[in-house]
Amino acid sequence: MSLSIGLRLRKVVHKLRSELLRAFGRHANSAKWQEDLAEETGQAPREDLAVDDMNDLAVLFREQRYAELEGRASALLGQFPSSGFAWQALGVSHQMQGKNAVPALRRAAELLPDDAQVQNNLGEVLKGARQFDEAAASYGRALTIQPDLAEAHRSLGSVLRALGRLDEAASSYRRAIELAPNFPATHIGLGNALRDMGKSYDAETCFRRALEIDPSSADALIDLGLVLNDLGRVDEADASYLKALEITSGEVSSVSQRISLVYAAFLKERGLTKESAYHYQKAFSEVVC
Repeated sequence: MSLSIGLRLRKVVHKLRSELLRAFGRHANSAKWQEDLAEETGQAPREDLAVDDMNDLAVLFREQRYAELEGRASALLGQFPSSGFAWQALGVSHQMQGKNAVPALRRAAELLPDDAQVQNNLGEVLKGARQFDEAAASYGRALTIQPDLAEAHRSLGSVLRALGRLDEAASSYRRAIELAPNFPATHIGLGNALRDMGKSYDAETCFRRALEIDPSSADALIDLGLVLNDLGRVDEADASYLKALEITSGEVSSVSQRISLVYAAFLKERGLTKESAYHYQKAFSEVVC
């Protein structure tokens, strides 16, 4: 996200918050608003969101109106501070705007301890914040609730690999593959864990399986190239890298940066310094938001 876009989003969010504060007056950030309403109407206060409130949040999310989602969720939390759904919506709005989503999703997970998806979502933002031990715990809670949640097994494998717990990581990836065998990223994850363990041939099999599922997966081609280079099959590695470069040609993305860096290092190892410098320059000239 560029700086100018980020500033505009912050201005929008600030404006929405100001309008909401004026609308709700001194009760905008207090659960007492509901108690006062109950006294005036003679009705018992609601303890959580109405269906219409939830639908409003879902529509804003579906339409990718994340700043408005943040404002609406914040307003509802002023009325219903113990609404796990509203905290989850607020956390997702923060996540999609590149803000710190951990506090909101942590609160959602506390309020919805039996919701596997909420626990998994918390794990995702903790992983993104490189809080791997806490992320692993969140994925573990999700899997206690829903043992067949493939995405949680896959993500758990990722953080366990980051923690150096490679055997456990491989087991998590394998379980994810059992549950959802046609997801390329899981085969790539298992392949990387096996490569870290020195099991290069098994890793190659995983990367090739990912490419059977998605022949255009640049990540799989890059990782296949790395393991082929480990095995001394330099020409095959070169071909895999070149195909990844072809697929990402014209892109400005983390994947296109990665292949440029990996291929630059590969060329440098082979003594092709001029060609290597070109790809290093290409990688560092790309700005990925």
